[in-house]
Amino acid sequence: MSATLLTLLSGVAFGTPNAVESKMPSAVNDAPAANDAASNDTNLPRSKWEVSASAVSGRAPVLPGLALGATAEARRRVRLSPFFVSARLRGTASSAANESWLIEHQQFSGALGVGADRALGAGRIWAQLGGGASVLSEVLSRHQLTRIESAGVPGGQEHSLSVGPMGFLEVGVTLQMRGNVSAVFAGGPTLSRNKVDGTASWRVGCDGRIGVAYEF
Repeated sequence: MSATLLTLLSGVAFGTPNAVESKMPSAVNDAPAANDAASNDTNLPRSKWEVSASAVSGRAPVLPGLALGATAEARRRVRLSPFFVSARLRGTASSAANESWLIEHQQFSGALGVGADRALGAGRIWAQLGGGASVLSEVLSRHQLTRIESAGVPGGQEHSLSVGPMGFLEVGVTLQMRGNVSAVFAGGPTLSRNKVDGTASWRVGCDGRIGVAYEF
């Protein structure tokens, strides 16, 4: 006991670090490394998967006016990088009229995409690009269709269906709400090729969506 006390006192007197101090962790030296690790973690994705459901509104790709619908999307992170791959299903509806017909369009699409995101405050900013297939269902109805059908006159309604390629570019922001639940705000242009009135052509649309995402 007396030998240990003499060793400690001699270390204090002559400036020699004692055994207790040499084994204690240095909080000052470890702080920069911890801060660097924390800053790097903020730019990395927290989870491997993300699923989202959104309401969609935007300019219809074929008819004048707005198209309304919904989008369901799933994303998979590429390991511990900011890149991801996505798969989405979307359905929109739009309508218009001319002197002869009431026109209703139902457009459904399925697409795959690739993108990247980065931490921004309480959320993430991201962009993705993708493509797939689009199905356009068109229904043409005569004005006063009920009276025409009641009179037994044929040709009161016509149906058509076309399939073609489509692509999209989207930029969005994901804001963390609570736990793994986030709010999604996104928008961008779309490009699709469908046959309307017997003629196939490329058509440009633009839409935005607001929804909820869940990471796991």
